[in-house]
Amino acid sequence: MDLIRSATDQKDQKVVEFLEKNSREELTEMADKKKNSESLPVQNRTSAQRMSARIELPDITIPYLIPGQEILLDDGKIHLKVVENSENIKPGSGEKRRYFAKVLWGGLLKSRKSAAFPGAKINSPTLTKADLENIRLAKEMGVTGVMQPFVRGREDLECVKNALQEAGAEDVKLFAKIENLDGVRKLEELLPGADEIVIARGDLGNAVHLWDLPSVQREISQKCQATGKPFMVVTQMLASMERNPVPTRAEVNDIFHAVLDGASSVMVTGETAAGDYPVEVIRYLVNTVRSAELVRHG
Repeated sequence: MDLIRSATDQKDQKVVEFLEKNSREELTEMADKKKNSESLPVQNRTSAQRMSARIELPDITIPYLIPGQEILLDDGKIHLKVVENSENIKPGSGEKRRYFAKVLWGGLLKSRKSAAFPGAKINSPTLTKADLENIRLAKEMGVTGVMQPFVRGREDLECVKNALQEAGAEDVKLFAKIENLDGVRKLEELLPGADEIVIARGDLGNAVHLWDLPSVQREISQKCQATGKPFMVVTQMLASMERNPVPTRAEVNDIFHAVLDGASSVMVTGETAAGDYPVEVIRYLVNTVRSAELVRHG
């Protein structure tokens, strides 16, 4: 954070610093870290190919690992279906129960990627102890905004606001991430409690059919505009630029129309956090936004 502030001070630019509390999306870990702690191929294999990929999921997901339950990894890039679980775990052995899933479509899985369980209602606390500690540090670190993921209702926002108040950080803005159907359905009751709405298309795209995602985004945009609530659009704005120096025409068009639809901000994530062309990403993002604003404001 100090490096970011130093750079922006030199350029005489302001920076908005976010704290995103521990997300409710479950995160994968590599089960055998000796083999590969960074990535793992998860692929369909024939009966002659007896290799298997092993991943670990948080304990909170165990009740939902039942035959037929689908699992979407890394924003849906990898699709599994649970087929059975192993009962022959020796008591006191310390070995975790194993669950087996069929790979419906595979890919390369990296550590700490999201795991979504379509149709499952996984109840997790709004704030964990780690979240409360981070909120306590937010004020002294100069954080200007807190992002609350997977907002389910007004109670989630009230919980975070109370925590901010207790930490003496009432001036820190609260960003409500809409990532599930609860958030979409209850948007109108969430609007008064949030400083800004975040249309988080990664997990939202797991909650609805991808072909319905544009209309859901438009619906959220229109409700925000009607009430004067600022909103942000995120996820895969320039995803192809993680490995390519030039975006696709569709990505540029996506950013352009997000701004035309009234977005107060757009944000990239993996493109700059883990991509090969972070400078080029920002150049295309900024120039596309500026082009759209010329049209939007006449």
